Amino acid sequence: MIDPKYFLEKLLQLSHRGTCTPNSHKSAKIIEEEFKKLGLQPHLNEFNTIRNDKVMEVFLFSFFALSVILLFFGKIWWSIAFFGLGLFMQIDPVFPPGFRFSPRNIFRFFYRGRSENVYAEILPEDKQYKETIVLASHHDTSRWTIGLKFMGSIVKNTNIFTLNNKLPFFLRGPYLITNISICINIVIFFLPLHSIAQIIIGAYILLTYLLTLAMMFHTSIAPFNPGALDNASGVALTMSLASFFKDNKPKSTRIIFWSHGSEENKTKGFRELFKDANIDKQKTAFIVIDGIGANILQINNGESRGFGSVLYDKKLFEFIASTIKSKPEFYPIQTSFVPIGTDAGNLVDEKCRVMASIISRNEDSFYDHYHQMTDTIDKLNFKTINLCINFLQYLISSYDKSVS
Repeated sequence: MIDPKYFLEKLLQLSHRGTCTPNSHKSAKIIEEEFKKLGLQPHLNEFNTIRNDKVMEVFLFSFFALSVILLFFGKIWWSIAFFGLGLFMQIDPVFPPGFRFSPRNIFRFFYRGRSENVYAEILPEDKQYKETIVLASHHDTSRWTIGLKFMGSIVKNTNIFTLNNKLPFFLRGPYLITNISICINIVIFFLPLHSIAQIIIGAYILLTYLLTLAMMFHTSIAPFNPGALDNASGVALTMSLASFFKDNKPKSTRIIFWSHGSEENKTKGFRELFKDANIDKQKTAFIVIDGIGANILQINNGESRGFGSVLYDKKLFEFIASTIKSKPEFYPIQTSFVPIGTDAGNLVDEKCRVMASIISRNEDSFYDHYHQMTDTIDKLNFKTINLCINFLQYLISSYDKSVS
């Protein structure tokens, strides 16, 4: 099996892998070439996405802020209309019979970018398989997110991992404080116009909207970070597992090693993968690897998003939980609910069977260098990376035996 550090160093030869940038395209080519060196047959397909979805976030929070400002001027119906528009963009409404419309897709038409899926598969010796496991990671990097530094002290003082488990689903997420303001915002429409209570509450809500708006605006123009943790480590880990299973083929399971761009934007190339790799969603288990290299390895049964939360496949997660308990070397692994969004949530939206998302964190906070310009290889904990590799080797082999 190839050392994951080898793949990390390959990707980090690029100063960044910003979504839809030439460096992101180069990273996809690097992964394709490394698959070939392993003796696998990689597939690379392009898809349309949004070039910079943080611009969309600026629009979204502008609508919320404008809603409160209009209310102060007595334009209550205009205020409600802009609030509703912001909420519509935030929650991704689902229409009968299960059709999901994402307002974000509108941005594809006038702010279009291109990104890539790169994947390779390993089949049993006889080429026959009963189920599929997809190991998913993303090769692109985010922009520097100054708001996470601002939130750092709040996270350390409140233990957001515990707090999120106790909150109603519609409050959970990285925009926790803003989500609370959105909920309170509904109340002020029922207060007497220009009353003291409405003005005081409205001023607080407007302040949180404007702070969020400022952070989103900064992120929309900020430079791309190096992305060692997020998510070169996930790609390197996946590639290392590909080298292992190339020499230790499964008996009844197809394994797909998938790296994609545009994770840091909202519009992703999932459907292109489903079609190209002939994915049967009912017979496929997805494992999302996103940010391995902090001190604690955490395997999650669900996640927060911008507004709300989702849970993964309960039966598949029970298989993971029992696997952790089966060997003492896996006891340091923690199971929890992650208070940020990963690709797993979007896969749930696509009616996929998600086994888990896997992240890492520090004892009292999330990774200190997450979405920061200091996210470099020297900050990674390779013990955590190797623990994750060993666990996934055993997990996938055990799952393969269970379906044989």
